[in-house]
Amino acid sequence: MGPDPHRRQTAGAANGSHVAFLASTRAEVKAFWKTALDKGATGNGEPGPRPIYGEPYYGYFLHDPDGHKIEAMVWEADS
Repeated sequence: MGPDPHRRQTAGAANGSHVAFLASTRAEVKAFWKTALDKGATGNGEPGPRPIYGEPYYGYFLHDPDGHKIEAMVWEADS
């Protein structure tokens, strides 16, 4: 595995995992983000459009307290 840029370590089970959740609405994405921060996650920017992933993408990335990368997103057909 290659290095994990967040922790500057070799990626492994606790510092290189990436879990993604598909939401139905922007409100669900925002609620998940807020709850994760309230539970000790560290944000990597607020939820929002990420045109690099495509125009319909709206979401965010964060790291949970164990270092796992968490993503929540919604794909909006009419963005």
